[in-house]
Amino acid sequence: MSTRMSRVLVAAAVAACAAGCATIRYSEPDALEGVTIKGALGKPGEHVFIETSGYYMFWIIPLLSGDVRWNEETKDVEGGFLPFRNFVSLAKVQNALTKLAESRDCDLAEVYFYDADTSYAGVSYVGAIGSCFGSSRMCASAVLVPRAAEICEASDIEEVEGAKEEDCDECHE
Repeated sequence: MSTRMSRVLVAAAVAACAAGCATIRYSEPDALEGVTIKGALGKPGEHVFIETSGYYMFWIIPLLSGDVRWNEETKDVEGGFLPFRNFVSLAKVQNALTKLAESRDCDLAEVYFYDADTSYAGVSYVGAIGSCFGSSRMCASAVLVPRAAEICEASDIEEVEGAKEEDCDECHE
């Protein structure tokens, strides 16, 4: 293999790793229009998906890791990547999701967490080189539902399906 081809492959691999290490996606504003979530008070606001992944040598040495973090200044979740650090964890994803919901005064509904580990043993001809590398992925998916403030604004609490008087206690204090 030529030196030029090797450089192109290495650059493509690094770009692919960097692009996929941390992802935060939001649904379009009206994507959940007309959707009802059983047990949730109020209408769903938006869907959020947070993913972080990391690449490892021998499953122990972190090579590249996604970094999902809460930015207190912008009040939003940010993603990035860092070499030789391991930030792929349920706690980091869960913290970002919880802070996002709190900052938007929303409850979380339809929350799903997903984690996966992958070995690259099948990538190489013999499997020896590929078995030295692995990846880990942690994802969270949830629907943000605005809290009971709009329920409290209703003239009659009975107008809102599933609402109870205690849901509005803090609104009427």
